[in-house]
Amino acid sequence: MLRCLQLFLNALKENEMRISDLNIMIMDECHHTILNHPYNAIMEAYYTTCRQNSSAPLPQIIGLTASLGVGASDDPQSHYVRICANLDCECITYVRRPENVEELLRLNPRPQRDQIVPVQPRDMAAEFATEVMMMMRELMTLQEMKVIVSHVPHELGTQPFENWAVQVNSRHHCVIKADIALPGNPISQLRDVTCHMGSQCYLPPDTSEHTLP
Repeated sequence: MLRCLQLFLNALKENEMRISDLNIMIMDECHHTILNHPYNAIMEAYYTTCRQNSSAPLPQIIGLTASLGVGASDDPQSHYVRICANLDCECITYVRRPENVEELLRLNPRPQRDQIVPVQPRDMAAEFATEVMMMMRELMTLQEMKVIVSHVPHELGTQPFENWAVQVNSRHHCVIKADIALPGNPISQLRDVTCHMGSQCYLPPDTSEHTLP
């Protein structure tokens, strides 16, 4: 299972290991195998090995996803074909055996109906929210962060701030130096904590018409 993608990609780039050293790669959320995502860079190494030595052993690739999405194009079919091509896909399958379908529905039943339920806003003075805000402030003081962003355009902990953090992470993912683009990358950490803040603590002011994101 590919977990620390950037570490694995760095190891490939620095010749610390080869793609042919693997027997199988399980790529969760494989719909990200497009554009500048690390999955796509890993697959470039796969195809480079294939071109350079057609007899080289290559790993079996298993891609898992709940939704392929439609990408930035207005043509979903082309998007699907592109992802399959990037993954060197030979077969697309899904849960179909009756016993497996039964197990899936037992563990993850289909919703009976969509429902929006008004909830009260989370307490931003709670211990969890306070700890996350402290993490955000500490991350923003790091030199690596100052190199990437000069100022923060939104209030910490808000939905616009979460969206901004994700966009900055995506925009700078491939231009940050290799020694910064590790799991400890402050932009990635900032994205992670803000996503937690968004899912756990943030509500728009008019809470009577919104649920938690």
